[in-house]
Amino acid sequence: MRIFSKALEGSVLRYLNISDNALGEKGVRAFSELLKSQESLEELYVMNDGISEEAAKALSELIPATEA
Repeated sequence: MRIFSKALEGSVLRYLNISDNALGEKGVRAFSELLKSQESLEELYVMNDGISEEAAKALSELIPATEA
């Protein structure tokens, strides 16, 4: 996941589906910097990734808030 995250650096993402990837806690950490930089991200799908509820909450806090 770290390689995938590095490959996406500098990209402007609106939609990201990383479901069914067995991310686990390490995968969440690998994506943390990428998600922090995604101001245009509108949808993030992380279903069936083997992450805890705490990690899911941490992911949601990494995504910049959008202004209505």
